Amino acid sequence: NDPDFAPYQGHLRGTASARYTLGFAGDSPDGTLRVDTAANINDLSIYGQTFRDGRLEGSWTWKRISEGTRGARLELDEFMLKKGKGSVEARGTMDYGGKLALTLFAESIMVRDLEAVSKQKLDVNGELNFVGQARGTPWVPEIALDVDLVGASLGRRAIDDAHFVFRASHKDDPWTQAALKLAPDAKIVACGQKRSS
Repeated sequence: NDPDFAPYQGHLRGTASARYTLGFAGDSPDGTLRVDTAANINDLSIYGQTFRDGRLEGSWTWKRISEGTRGARLELDEFMLKKGKGSVEARGTMDYGGKLALTLFAESIMVRDLEAVSKQKLDVNGELNFVGQARGTPWVPEIALDVDLVGASLGRRAIDDAHFVFRASHKDDPWTQAALKLAPDAKIVACGQKRSS
């Protein structure tokens, strides 16, 4: 159990092949361990968001085996998770030290299926689609998404379609620091497009 991945819990089934070398060109003093894996994901929880069914294909290359995942590079060829009728996908790398460089996509995620909405029993819905990036590390991720919300409703009332930027980060992120310096009376401007009836 790697404490860095405590927010990520789930079950998967698949295959893996491993190759270890020591003393060859490019090997570290620990040697090099490469693991190629392909697996079906049965269920997965990521920071409280649950998913059912998915697919993972990628390869791990360990140069500093004693450091666990922080001493490995992950090349993520396919990572797909289903959420209701929608899905989330990611491709890219996690470099040595846990440095993320991932591209994220999602389509047809229903607002009512999000745990933050369902647990509060909020009567709100709509379809979320987004594209974005994940940077930072798995234990301190920096997420930036361009999000489209369509067909939204609050109770029986239709809400205008909207496009917005979602960002999740940490207090030392320059973007967060700039936001904290906004004047107390700063105004938030929201833009939307009214749906035709």
